[in-house]
Amino acid sequence: MAKLLNRFIILLSASMITSCSQVLEPIDLDLDARDTGSQEDFKVLEKTLTLSEAQAQNSKPFIRKIIQTGVGKKAQVLDETYVSQGQFPEIEPPDEYKVGIGDTLSFTKLTESSNISNYEISSLPETKKDEPYVLGIGDQIALIQVNEVSSSATNLGSSNVGSSNDVNLGALAALGNLSNEKDVVQTTGRIGSDGSVLLLEVGRLEAVGKTINDLRSEVRNILIRNGISPKFQLEITAFNSQKAYLTINSNNVSEGTAEASGTGGIIKLTDQPLTLREVLSQSGVVLRPGIETLIKLQRSNSIYSFELGEVYAAKAKELIIKDRDHIFVEVGVSNISKTTVKVGSDGQILLPELGKLNVLGKSIKEIENKVRTELAHTSKRWKSFQFQVEEFNSQRVILNIPKLDGEIDISSKVITLTNKKTRLDEVLTENGVSVHENKLTKIHLQRSSGTSSFLLSDLLLDATKIVYLKDKDRIRVERLSYKPSKVFVVGSGLSPQIFNIAAENRETLADALFTQNGALASTSAKRSDIYLLRGRDPVTAFHLDALSPSRLLVAEAMELRPNDIIFVSEQPIVSFNR
Repeated sequence: MAKLLNRFIILLSASMITSCSQVLEPIDLDLDARDTGSQEDFKVLEKTLTLSEAQAQNSKPFIRKIIQTGVGKKAQVLDETYVSQGQFPEIEPPDEYKVGIGDTLSFTKLTESSNISNYEISSLPETKKDEPYVLGIGDQIALIQVNEVSSSATNLGSSNVGSSNDVNLGALAALGNLSNEKDVVQTTGRIGSDGSVLLLEVGRLEAVGKTINDLRSEVRNILIRNGISPKFQLEITAFNSQKAYLTINSNNVSEGTAEASGTGGIIKLTDQPLTLREVLSQSGVVLRPGIETLIKLQRSNSIYSFELGEVYAAKAKELIIKDRDHIFVEVGVSNISKTTVKVGSDGQILLPELGKLNVLGKSIKEIENKVRTELAHTSKRWKSFQFQVEEFNSQRVILNIPKLDGEIDISSKVITLTNKKTRLDEVLTENGVSVHENKLTKIHLQRSSGTSSFLLSDLLLDATKIVYLKDKDRIRVERLSYKPSKVFVVGSGLSPQIFNIAAENRETLADALFTQNGALASTSAKRSDIYLLRGRDPVTAFHLDALSPSRLLVAEAMELRPNDIIFVSEQPIVSFNR
């Protein structure tokens, strides 16, 4: 019987062991060699968590991690401080636009219809304002006398003597039976072709080439010699001998043909000085925009040429017109023509009357100076011209912008540079690149001098950092997301968990302790031993005794930082029971 009972017990034990084999059977890993090293131990320093200690810890930066996407090694996690560091390109003034292959230029020229440009410009001739008028053939002179008459016969006799001259009959009408009274006698005479003039009670006088003052002296001497009172007045009443000529030539251009029309006339000169400015103003010769007017003065055997603007200048000297001067006014009406050309693959353009011109890599000013130099050696009818870039096709910048959720996918974009100053911040703003709260926007500017990387916020907030774009620049916009910050919570009766924190929220130790199913929710937690582990080498363990509810104020004051570890000890009875 005893043997039977022993066999039953053995079979029952074997059956129980067999039934537990799925639980008790270990999982082994066969290793060819073992690591001789041991797990690393960290030095841990304990500190009592107080309000002053919490304030000191809160002043330290909240260092976050940045997620950098990419291929291979480019995909990594970086410190925010490292990513925030950047280098701006050297601040330089904008480059002057250089013409390149594919640009379209317009060439506008102002063509003058006359050969004004062929005239040799000379200075104004010297003249004197105080030169007296010289009498000549055709001038008329009037002599007015005050005589004492004794009888009408004398008066009549005097009248008969002057009958050969032009006598003022009105002045002699009062003559008659007047006696011993003063009478005014006026007689006029015209200088004849022989150069003499016949005057009453004076006789014939040689007048050509003399001034009126010269004749007055001669008349005075004659009257005194003849016993007549020298009370007289001698004046020039008609100026007919001295004259100048004005010829105005106006040329109009229509469809490449010139039509000339002219006006002008004869200018009578008097004893009052007449200036060239007065002659031109009275004739309607004025300065007009786009019209070149040249004045040519022919005097004796000399010819003087000058531009109209020189005559009307504020500080121009007065030019007195003289006898036999001939004034020619050449008015050239301009014709504006415009030619549009494209810069070829050889960097040259083809212009009418000039031929091929190399413009590659030159500014508009340099091109105009080159054309102006070539014109100096030619006899073209145009001097005024202008170059402009009509279409900008040679200078480009590539902009690459990644897509964000809810944004339009811009991807890559080609920006054409013009002769206007193109700023980097303006280009980015116009293409929707802005600063995001939870992302870092970094700008990478690649040019021949190297690559510069900097934050968009630094570019927009600093007004002194003005970056002008250049040809062949490459701009890459990089959007960097923040890696979620977290705190690890472990302890007695707790399932290890991760508590997420954010820099903008600044969660505290109290937030982590009082979450649902948090550290203080476990009955096995030892509230007098709550530790916040922070740092490395050494690790600082901030100790909080939360048995007193008032000490939770310290937990609320203590901000959490990424990768903090919250550890809660367990009650001794729990360890003993386990």
